[in-house]
Amino acid sequence: MASTKKLSKSIFTKEFILYLLINLFGYMGLAIANAGVTWYIEKVTHDSQLVALFLTLSILFSFVGLIFFNKLLSNKNLFSVLKGACFVQLVAIAAMTLFASLAGAAMAEAPYMLTFILVLSIINAPAIYVFQIVSRGIVDTKYLPMDRAAGNSVIELGCQIAGIIGAICLGAMYNTFGVLTFISVVVSMAIAIALVCIAQKTTNTDVKQANAADDAQKDEKVGTKKSLRYLGKHVSLLIFGILVWAPTVVVAITNSAFPSYVDDMLVSHLHDAMLMPHSEIEAMSTYIFSASQIAYAVGGIIMSLVTAFLLKKARITVPLMWVLFLAALSVMLFVPETYAFLGATAVMASSIVFLRIFLNTSLMELVPKHMYTSILFVLTALGTLVQGAFTQISGILTANDTVLDSFILSFIIVIIAWIVTGVIGAKHDLIETTEKNAAR
Repeated sequence: MASTKKLSKSIFTKEFILYLLINLFGYMGLAIANAGVTWYIEKVTHDSQLVALFLTLSILFSFVGLIFFNKLLSNKNLFSVLKGACFVQLVAIAAMTLFASLAGAAMAEAPYMLTFILVLSIINAPAIYVFQIVSRGIVDTKYLPMDRAAGNSVIELGCQIAGIIGAICLGAMYNTFGVLTFISVVVSMAIAIALVCIAQKTTNTDVKQANAADDAQKDEKVGTKKSLRYLGKHVSLLIFGILVWAPTVVVAITNSAFPSYVDDMLVSHLHDAMLMPHSEIEAMSTYIFSASQIAYAVGGIIMSLVTAFLLKKARITVPLMWVLFLAALSVMLFVPETYAFLGATAVMASSIVFLRIFLNTSLMELVPKHMYTSILFVLTALGTLVQGAFTQISGILTANDTVLDSFILSFIIVIIAWIVTGVIGAKHDLIETTEKNAAR
């Protein structure tokens, strides 16, 4: 009850409101770009391997970018880095929207589409990950007047509200405007930049390593090498930190598989049976894909609002969410129907959001406060490599066999992540710590 009252007081502060809006508009740009680009590639080329190539290259270039940015971060205010990430995405999406618009029908040809994929992977993808990491890093500073679980819930709330707005934009605009739908990304990131500028002016808090125990730690430069040395001495933390990415890896696999799943499993049979003309099938597939993004966002919004309460009974709710995660994937495997797919997507999103909040909050408990952001960069870089490998595997499976293999792969990943994080969590009493913090 005390934590609820504390949170209710926190939501009326200017810091909370600005932070929520920054995440909302920032993640709205990410949601439209992530879902929109993969959908654009699928609809223009009808090649699932190109979708997987885009996701894999994005992840690999992000790995390089994250290692580089980690070194720069030591002497930077986190809001400055956040603003830079938004600006890079704004410029990248604007330039590639113009390129695709001028190319027109030629985008269906490999050289044009590969150029589009390569440039966005090099320029835009690292900025997306930097935004996500730095946004989460601010949670562990003195900027937000709330605890870690509540701060992570703010990020998920902004992310899921952004996701539902982005999905509506994608569904409503794509059939009419095509690639020009990405103009909404530019507008969203421009608003996010303006909000970051306001946030920097309205707070006197130096967010850089604000949780350092003393002045020596606050001035200490914690880069990639120091973070790797620390993780090398704490292997269980390294494993846990990579497995924190397991829900996100599954999101990446399903993002790769969903376009083909919608086209091949849910819609294409209508055309084969001559029930609907091809143009109507194309429109329907876009609306179903958009609806899946909305279903995901709705499930995520609901869970982001109640996770802080559910964590008070973490002994029960954590295993329950792993079970729901597996159940949702099972429905997608064995019940390829539109309404079942949308319902399973909402349930999967709920479990993913809960587990991300729990796992990220637990990771914060394991890492020294003054090293958290730098270690998060390294773990994210390693996580992106894992994500890239599984995304590429998913693309190959989808192209050579069946899209359902991607859901089987996701099922296996979830089981492994559940077992290993549970063992490491028990070693460090993470469930007990989470319940105590949530009850405050």
